[in-house]
Amino acid sequence: MVMKNQIFVIFFMLTLHGCATSSSSQSQAEIQAAFVASEHDAYKANGNESIKGISILHTENGGKLTCAGNEVGLLPATPFFREVVAHWRNGFKASFSKRVPSGYAGIIKKSQCDGTGGFSFTGLPVCSWFVVTHAEWTTAGLDQGGLLVREGSACS
Repeated sequence: MVMKNQIFVIFFMLTLHGCATSSSSQSQAEIQAAFVASEHDAYKANGNESIKGISILHTENGGKLTCAGNEVGLLPATPFFREVVAHWRNGFKASFSKRVPSGYAGIIKKSQCDGTGGFSFTGLPVCSWFVVTHAEWTTAGLDQGGLLVREGSACS
């Protein structure tokens, strides 16, 4: 029996009401969680699963904005990365790259949003992931928008 891979589609559909952001004023957060190798081992495997989606922001005045041209990241949904994402959601910088052992660098996936805000990741193992991107613009000299995060699974 042949099983088809399920495609998990993520839609970021938010209404923004002029949320000003300023990445230069963010405080640095210290990550307390340990990077436990055994929690990340499954993410090192190649698989046959995919995550595809589109990132769209619906503005208060009815406009639509996407992450077009921006990087979109895929992070393991493990306790270590849950803490990183929690800091980001609370407006803090949380640098983790120095805490991830070099043998695990490949578990962090990167892609780019296309012109319509679409993105995809293929060759994934069956695991839970955080999809992370941002959509930003400037209005009246103020930076608007910010981080978009969604948790999902690549599954059969």
